[in-house]
Amino acid sequence: MNRFTIRLAELPVAVECVHPAAERLCRDYLTEEEPLFTVTVGEADAAFERDRSRREAALRGETPQEHSDAYLETLAVYRAICERTPHYGAVLFHCSAVAVDGEAYLFAAASG
Repeated sequence: MNRFTIRLAELPVAVECVHPAAERLCRDYLTEEEPLFTVTVGEADAAFERDRSRREAALRGETPQEHSDAYLETLAVYRAICERTPHYGAVLFHCSAVAVDGEAYLFAAASG
């Protein structure tokens, strides 16, 4: 099990996961701070993400893409963090942002 701590939305969060891919993906957010909470994900979480991806593709009438367990685990880490952050006064979005004239505009869409 890999364990590391990241800082997102001013919140230090410990992550425990199987694959080292999640830590590599989060390398710019690593911190030595004491975490406020810990998310733990594993193979069952990756399987959930795989099933979810297949169901969503079926709803859109598309052929589902196959992803590695390591990639699916990174999705599970992000989902687990997003589910906990509202308890700490923060909400995370996976989107693009543009700032114009002092205003921010977020653009969210389905992955891919």
